[in-house]
Amino acid sequence: MPVVTVDETQFERRELKSAPPDGYIMVRPLPYGLKLIRRDKMSKMKMQSDPTRGRNAPAEIELSQLQEWAVAHDCAYCIGEHNLQDADGSLLNFKNPETLKKLNPKVGSEIERILDSINEEDDEEALADFMKLHGSSSDNGQNTSSTDSIVTSSTVMETSSIEGS
Repeated sequence: MPVVTVDETQFERRELKSAPPDGYIMVRPLPYGLKLIRRDKMSKMKMQSDPTRGRNAPAEIELSQLQEWAVAHDCAYCIGEHNLQDADGSLLNFKNPETLKKLNPKVGSEIERILDSINEEDDEEALADFMKLHGSSSDNGQNTSSTDSIVTSSTVMETSSIEGS
């Protein structure tokens, strides 16, 4: 029978081109449960309407993306052993979110890309399937609604407005 759980003790070495001559991190993927927690906490949406203004009053919508929290979450769990240090020669502590605020942006971006690559492998296929389905949804060539799609590295959001509404 196949083993389908993440081995929390198994890390993979990744060399960092942005931390020469020999910078590296040992990484492991997030288990599915932590990916769900990350996905839930990454986006927060708040909608308000004023009941005294009537039914057709515009609603206010606020959407917050918690990118900093998500990267700190991933670094804390996914990064194990490494040889990255600060100016005082102390090893960086990726379990402390303050470490990311001091990190060289090139190194931080490279680490983020590595973590995205080990945690989001299936999202590209899902996005391709979504785009294929979305692109072929009109069978007569005439749209009765206008659709705007916003695609980011971690979110696919679709908003539609029916013409004449």
